[in-house]
Amino acid sequence: MENKEFDKWRESKRNNRLTFQEDKAFTNKVLKEYPQKMVGHSEINRWLERLGKTHLNILELGCYSADGANYYTKNLVDKRITYNWDGYDISSEGFNTVEHNDKIKLHELDNQFWNSGVDVSKYDVLIATEFFEHLTASEFKKLLEYVKNIPVIIGSCPLNETKNEWKNYGGTHVLDLSIFEFEDEFTKAGYISNHLKNGLFYFEKDKPTERVSIIIASVPENEELLNDTIKKIGDLDPTKYRIITEVNNFQGTTVPFNKLLQKSYPDDVILIDDNVTMINKDWKEVLQDTAYSDSRIGVVTGAACNETRTYGRYTYTMAGLNPAYIKRRLINVINGFDEGFHSYGDEPDFCLRTHLAGFKVIKKDVRVYKPKKELALSKFDIRFFIDRSEKRMAEKWGARKV
Repeated sequence: MENKEFDKWRESKRNNRLTFQEDKAFTNKVLKEYPQKMVGHSEINRWLERLGKTHLNILELGCYSADGANYYTKNLVDKRITYNWDGYDISSEGFNTVEHNDKIKLHELDNQFWNSGVDVSKYDVLIATEFFEHLTASEFKKLLEYVKNIPVIIGSCPLNETKNEWKNYGGTHVLDLSIFEFEDEFTKAGYISNHLKNGLFYFEKDKPTERVSIIIASVPENEELLNDTIKKIGDLDPTKYRIITEVNNFQGTTVPFNKLLQKSYPDDVILIDDNVTMINKDWKEVLQDTAYSDSRIGVVTGAACNETRTYGRYTYTMAGLNPAYIKRRLINVINGFDEGFHSYGDEPDFCLRTHLAGFKVIKKDVRVYKPKKELALSKFDIRFFIDRSEKRMAEKWGARKV
């Protein structure tokens, strides 16, 4: 296909001068003969390469021919990446149409892919090429539920910031979601949006770090409590967990915990006190599974304190962080604790910054037992730090509304 022919096709699409069948014929010709001109192909190549694997199992769902292997994989071969590529058209009999709400609509989930019961667990990547826009919102959600364990989903879908009315495209585009609602469905399915621009999207499954660090801060006089807590945690699989402690003279809570967050990099962390006993044997797994049930969750706390607070114009969920599972992805965004709080006020600030970063704080009962211990501070000192922390919160975020 010559450049002038391609440009004529693009101009005709912009001005809606093509019939649906003409558009289909030209598009298939472009896909097969002039793929480098199609927006997004080079980006998709780069995304496949950045996965860092020497072999990829790829599933493609496509609107027209689902034969992306013809053009997406050239760079893969150059990079010495082997692949297995399975492509499915939107319907079992090729490009068919049915009447749908007085419009022409493609065969949605009634197709070869859906009816053959494809085992999606074997795939590393799903590429959706001009596909999702041909599904209704309910069909899209049903499909996403089916494929949501595929680690990476990439492709293109021409959505707007508001819900689409789809006046063009021969009536075949029916996905009535805005780009924000589209992204939110992936988020609820446990994906992180790394790129969503100009119709292209890259969603990566939110997953735990390879290892989790259990971090415990203590003071010298609590050494016996600390050792007892570590003993009660029991034997750990060193490939999955490690315990890191910070013992120093009383420096509040924020300084030692920030040291621990640095020492534990790049792990997710479970933050616990030096006198905590977990009653549930599977408490670590419960906290982690809850944290990764939704990519919007940043913190899962087992603490009793869990309430809605308002400082200035910010209303959010404040929770105690003992114990707490904290994702490394969140730590990287908010940079740990604000050391200006010293102690007795660091948790409200941490949770508020978590909220502003777009993450949730969730409570999960893991049955925690905390025996009383001697405090390193007198009641007078504690009141001083509480008052100072409230003053700092008001300076940063506004006065607390009770």
